[in-house]
Amino acid sequence: MSSQLAPGFCLLAQGARFGGDLDYRIRSKRDAESLYVFAKTLVFAGAMEEGYELLLRAIERNYCAATGLENERIWDPRREDADFLEVLRLARECRDRFSLPTG
Repeated sequence: MSSQLAPGFCLLAQGARFGGDLDYRIRSKRDAESLYVFAKTLVFAGAMEEGYELLLRAIERNYCAATGLENERIWDPRREDADFLEVLRLARECRDRFSLPTG
């Protein structure tokens, strides 16, 4: 099944890369969680820069995603990447802004 999906992922990545209609729809999307989900698709397809850009947009819209970035296996190969570490830092800061104080 995954071999059938891979070409679709690549087309999605190309649509975002080359400013096609797909990029317009992603930019106008209000649901920050969908930006995170699409970012994972781009990363899976090898479009790292575009995926990180969408992650940053999601975080800017207060979808902190720190737990997903920390625990989802799709991020395992990226854990040492400087860009990933920066996105993770921002996601954790976002999460911390919304955390209830303890004590």
